[in-house]
Amino acid sequence: MLQKFIATTIREYLNENVIDWYENNKGVSDKVTRPSDGLIYTFTDNLENILNDNMLKIGDWGYISFTKNPNLNYGKYKIIFDFDKLNKDYKLKDYVYDAGWDEDLQGDKLEKAIKDIKNEEEIIAFEPIKNLDKYIISYERI
Repeated sequence: MLQKFIATTIREYLNENVIDWYENNKGVSDKVTRPSDGLIYTFTDNLENILNDNMLKIGDWGYISFTKNPNLNYGKYKIIFDFDKLNKDYKLKDYVYDAGWDEDLQGDKLEKAIKDIKNEEEIIAFEPIKNLDKYIISYERI
């Protein structure tokens, strides 16, 4: 029981600090770029749990990751979302993958990384997505 309490406390501390860290680094854009097709995607192995809970929960890193790239393969299932509906109700942000982790990424290098955001095409949310069925267009087995 004590281990569970400690693990929960550490996870809550990390999530709060990760959010602060992301917010204070230029790896996260203040705006979110609308995908040309109006769709964003997430990948999972736990589709049944997600659909039963009708919610996407925050991961261990303190955010939920989406992508504009439908061709990735990070799980057994791909969930397809309506970007406009989701962005209207949740504060989504573009994320330059690993830009914030690289201490050498400053000035022109950081600006180039931000311009290259379309290559990684990652979008993140810092809060759980509830009433998921409002935003899901479809899902498919990969």
